[in-house]
Amino acid sequence: MNTRTTLAMVLIVVVFVFGGACEPIVPQPVEIEGNRLVETDWLQARLGTAKLVIIDARRTDEYIAKHIPGAVSASFSEEEATSRGLNVSYGCGLDFFVDANNPIPFQDGPLEQIQAAVRGFGINQDDTVVVYDAGGNFHAGRFWLTLVQHGFTNIYLLNGGIGKWEADGYATTQDIPTVTPGNFTVSGPDLSPIADTDDVLVGLQDPDTVVVTCLGADWYYGGTMNYTTPGNIPGSLLLPFEYFFNGDRTWKTPEQMQPLLEAYGITPDKKVITYCGGGPLSGAIYYTFKYVLGYPDVQHYAISYLGWIEDSRNLGVYTYGEEYLLRDTDWLNWWAGARMQTLMPFSPVLAVDVRSRTEYRVEHIPFSVNIPMNDTDTVLGRTSAQWARILGENGIDEYIEAVAVDDTIMPQATLFVWLLHYLGHEAVSLASEGLNGWVAAGKTVTDEDTVIAPPLTPIDVAISPTTFVNNVQPDIRLSSPTEATGYSFPRIWIVSSEEEPDDPPSLTYYHIPWTENLTEDGQMLSAWDLYNLYNIEGTTPYFEFVCYSDDVAEATMTWFALRLLGFPRVLVYVPAGTGL
Repeated sequence: MNTRTTLAMVLIVVVFVFGGACEPIVPQPVEIEGNRLVETDWLQARLGTAKLVIIDARRTDEYIAKHIPGAVSASFSEEEATSRGLNVSYGCGLDFFVDANNPIPFQDGPLEQIQAAVRGFGINQDDTVVVYDAGGNFHAGRFWLTLVQHGFTNIYLLNGGIGKWEADGYATTQDIPTVTPGNFTVSGPDLSPIADTDDVLVGLQDPDTVVVTCLGADWYYGGTMNYTTPGNIPGSLLLPFEYFFNGDRTWKTPEQMQPLLEAYGITPDKKVITYCGGGPLSGAIYYTFKYVLGYPDVQHYAISYLGWIEDSRNLGVYTYGEEYLLRDTDWLNWWAGARMQTLMPFSPVLAVDVRSRTEYRVEHIPFSVNIPMNDTDTVLGRTSAQWARILGENGIDEYIEAVAVDDTIMPQATLFVWLLHYLGHEAVSLASEGLNGWVAAGKTVTDEDTVIAPPLTPIDVAISPTTFVNNVQPDIRLSSPTEATGYSFPRIWIVSSEEEPDDPPSLTYYHIPWTENLTEDGQMLSAWDLYNLYNIEGTTPYFEFVCYSDDVAEATMTWFALRLLGFPRVLVYVPAGTGL
């Protein structure tokens, strides 16, 4: 509790003692650096005071079991909360707020409905409201958002909820108070906190905007079918909601939260758009970013993932975190195939066959260039300048997406993807079905070398040499086992070789052979299966993962898998002393 809050409490006590005990104590707004939180001791000291309304935003059954003395439930009555034996109380106030005529669940109803519901909770225009849930949850934040949008701003969240209240030794009750209807007058709604689908689409293309969800990993990675289509909004980031809270369910300080946000590139200078399945959790994430962290530009995508997948434009979804790292056969055939080569002076996509020269000459995808990656020592023995020359000579520059092609997904293909990222070229991906998938789909192959030459005509199907400019990214490479990277979270070593190494750089590691990332036919595991492969007890996705194998190419397979999942900090161990 800061100085201003403490002083306010002292003044209230002085008024009570010296100004006459018969006068009601009117609770004052609590300034805690704008974060709209009150602590359990503050609330305990004011139980029963006039003009203070305590709202329990949990489900009906949780409220009936126990609640803070004097708290009013924002959910159905006990009789209304079940239907033919099934619970129908959701919490958040949505039992009364929800618009029955909106096909998207969890959306607020018309103004008169909101006003009637809030008055039914006994809230007057000049009251102070404190809302709580279990603590470390989303119900109170979602209730708070509805009231603020509709003109009631003197509302605070109980930090830690009823869980912290009980842990601090304060009493609960099952007594249900009698509620006198309030006189709250609705206004608005204020739509400034709300993002619509077009806002999200624009934000996904803006490097200064991040779209964030705190849904469970099973939702994000398509492991559960909660709606008609599993997955996530493409380009969105998954943050663990529990990270925002301490063990006692209180919010962490901004300083405690910042390392995770920095790991994902979510800095205060960026706009943040939050979403969840249908909006409730998103409202709590919005509250966290806007009022606990103090980020200035935050919006809540109210219709969330449900609105996205039900959009008439048939918007796509991802199951991986960075699904664009995989390109299927049809995509590759269009963007790097003959049709595109004859339509544009320079195709924006180039297939790069990473097999040996001998294999390439047997058969390959038309218009693909050959940059062999089958000899790891040779790959690492070249300097970045030598690689810049090779890449430029084969038509790769900042305007080209290079797609690595092998027979299937193999370490030499992921080595190429890692190499280009290391050299600063992020427009690189991997052919998810490989040459085998290309042939199986009936696509044309050739044994003729692709012509690489300066253009002779306005549209020349030859691959034009260009200039590749290095911009080495050292943050995806570890050169020494003891190298300090300055990252805020623990380092985890993953050994990618098929057999455990005799002399690993770290004695503490997890052994996950590179082959375990793939299905029997050489395809990448599903996002959910891949996540579970690396969901190691005692670790989290935001730890620093270092991938190691005696053959660096095998380590890059692990690096690729973790990057595909969207893990923010993944490095490959490449000892100092190589040419690279």
